[in-house]
Amino acid sequence: MIPETLVLWDIDRTLVWNGGAGERALVTAAEEICNEKLDLSKIPYSGRTDRWIAKAIIEFFGQEADQEKQIAFQNSYLDNLEKEMPNSNAYILGGVKEVLDTLAQDEKICQALLTGNLVRGAKLKLDQLGLWSYFDFGGFADASPNRNDLSAHALALAEERFNKKFDLERVFVIGDTPYDIECGKVIGAQAIAVATGCHSMEVLAEHKPHFLLESLQDTKRFLKIVS
Repeated sequence: MIPETLVLWDIDRTLVWNGGAGERALVTAAEEICNEKLDLSKIPYSGRTDRWIAKAIIEFFGQEADQEKQIAFQNSYLDNLEKEMPNSNAYILGGVKEVLDTLAQDEKICQALLTGNLVRGAKLKLDQLGLWSYFDFGGFADASPNRNDLSAHALALAEERFNKKFDLERVFVIGDTPYDIECGKVIGAQAIAVATGCHSMEVLAEHKPHFLLESLQDTKRFLKIVS
């Protein structure tokens, strides 16, 4: 059956908490590639793509962020993330597994990823928690360092896969940051914000998502929205 609804998921602090593994991997990458000790609080990384973050960190230290150095930083980050994840105490956020399972059983709904993670990083984070298999494709930072490019990319992949145009009223982008809200709106999709990350309900409300939930533990309301 060709799905009528497309649900595009952010990963970090929307589906899972990685136990700080990503942050530790960034700090180590800064030491390895930039030869600097990084105070990550100086980098506004929440909701950004891995590629944007790599460039921002390199430039923060006054170094030239050429393509070679950015790729080296990304590879260092991913290698260190792979080392960090097994001991990270990462976990699936409340309500997520129930929602994913319910949507996976509905042939009218397609689930995919829309994340600032590089593909390898996304797989490392989700595989450990048994969630990678829910998603066959998605928009990842490999396609662009600009988060707003990724929603159009994910939508195009879905429309090519199913050889159809999705009604944007039936395309939902779920995330925990203002950037996720913007990322959904830029393609005319329905933005669902969840306050399970660094941003409060009040802050998220200021960015006018179409729907706002405290968490995915409000499973009945979430499923009513997308079903």
